[in-house]
Amino acid sequence: QRKSMLPGQRPWNAFKRGTQIIVLLWTASVIWALVKSVINIREAWKNQKEQLARETPRHLVEVSHFFTPSLCAGLQEELQRSSHLLPWSSWTQAKLDLPVLDAGCGWDTAEDVSLTCHAASCTAALLQRGGRNVTLCTAIPRGGQLTLTPLLSWTLTSGTSPLRNLALQLRGESLHIYAGTQDGLLLLKPRGEQLRPVLEVETSKERGSWTPESLLVLKDVLFSFRPEDASCEGAGLLTAWQLNSGVKFQRVLSTEAALNMTFCSPSVVASF
Repeated sequence: QRKSMLPGQRPWNAFKRGTQIIVLLWTASVIWALVKSVINIREAWKNQKEQLARETPRHLVEVSHFFTPSLCAGLQEELQRSSHLLPWSSWTQAKLDLPVLDAGCGWDTAEDVSLTCHAASCTAALLQRGGRNVTLCTAIPRGGQLTLTPLLSWTLTSGTSPLRNLALQLRGESLHIYAGTQDGLLLLKPRGEQLRPVLEVETSKERGSWTPESLLVLKDVLFSFRPEDASCEGAGLLTAWQLNSGVKFQRVLSTEAALNMTFCSPSVVASF
């Protein structure tokens, strides 16, 4: 004899199966929405990189076309002004002979330091340990020592690779930071308390395997010098970008010529 269903069991079974189907459909829709969002984000990032690559010309030029006499004069003038304020080389800013009075900038723990000088004062950007925090400080040479006072501090946005080095550029009221990462050479700008990448100057594929590197910005020109060995002796690869046009110059030079910029003089430029 077939067992009869209890009162209410049939509608309960129908309700249970319907609920299971609804839960499965809801789960599938959530998964589909998440996958679609990830695909859209990746496509948008790819399209942005392609657009930036199209807008920024990166062709190589000869030294005489890149380092014009007027540009070289401006570079030497800015170097002389910085060296007059501080007795150090702009390429080796971490090797400062002056005693430092640090009021909270983290000089002793900084992985890299970039400094730019205007008039009688300087501004320093210090890359802290881990490469995810940058501190901006005033740097005032006074009484045979350098006094550092913190101004601002930024943290890298999530998803950005840690910075390995940096170069500070002040343009009026705006502040630009160029930094090398495992993903390439980036331009970063502060927004609130965060530091966001806004432009990829050079991709990791173009840069090849990572080697120790020095960065410097002078007169809207970004310089990168990568010595052939970690001791910074012998020769290395000097790369320069005109930031207003994206034109690129690259050549293997001796370390002395690159760090002292003796390549940027009328006689040397004319010989190329």
